[in-house]
Amino acid sequence: MTDLGDSVGSVDEFVDSPSPRQTPGVDIEMQSLSGLLAGDSTPTLIYLNHRTTLHTTEFESGRYLLTPERIQQLLPVIPARNRGIKDLECVYSLTQCGASLSDLYRRMSSSTQRHRGSSMSDDAQGSLMIIRDDSGYIFGCYASHPWHRAETYYGNASCFLFRLLPDFRVYPAAAASPSSPSSVETSNEFFQFSNDSSLALGGGNHFAIWMDEALRKGVSKPCHTFGSEMLSAKEEFIVTDLEVWSFVEKEWQ
Repeated sequence: MTDLGDSVGSVDEFVDSPSPRQTPGVDIEMQSLSGLLAGDSTPTLIYLNHRTTLHTTEFESGRYLLTPERIQQLLPVIPARNRGIKDLECVYSLTQCGASLSDLYRRMSSSTQRHRGSSMSDDAQGSLMIIRDDSGYIFGCYASHPWHRAETYYGNASCFLFRLLPDFRVYPAAAASPSSPSSVETSNEFFQFSNDSSLALGGGNHFAIWMDEALRKGVSKPCHTFGSEMLSAKEEFIVTDLEVWSFVEKEWQ
């Protein structure tokens, strides 16, 4: 596959190749917050956490981008294979892990290997990526496959985009039914793209979401793959927070 929509090179011209911002290494443990979400079909949220105990007030204060209410909004369009039988593990948090694309890949790989012993295949370990820009817009994607270094597009038509603030919108792959985004083939297959220098979704004309290696600068434009509009407040934005949540087999309950 040679057409990358907005070429990787042209987008890289917008980036001044800053060094990744990283925080000193900390041992981050996972804490299960069962009981915060109601309903048998709702996944337990397993948060990255160190030296603190999470309380409901921390959700209300906006400390985390993914909240029980936002999961309830997204559940209807999450592929059925991940509804009711999976939990959500916070694999990466910019505010707690530091800003580094390579660290995101490392943590995603670790999660994938940790759950490889289960019946999950790569395309069964979908994930949610949630981004907040410097204007306060919150948006992101469901990715069908674990994020990793690659030189070609990967993923499948179950990928979709969403915006949570200032309004709620969902953009399934262009030819897919909003009620079942994994069941219909799309007009192009430019779903996920990620390498050492950037991470992106969509193509054909523009990337729907693109971020640099430091997870600091981003771009969002209308995209043919998802029939989506610009998700951020401005085409070029600064990432102020980012979380990646992986669907995993229920084993911490």
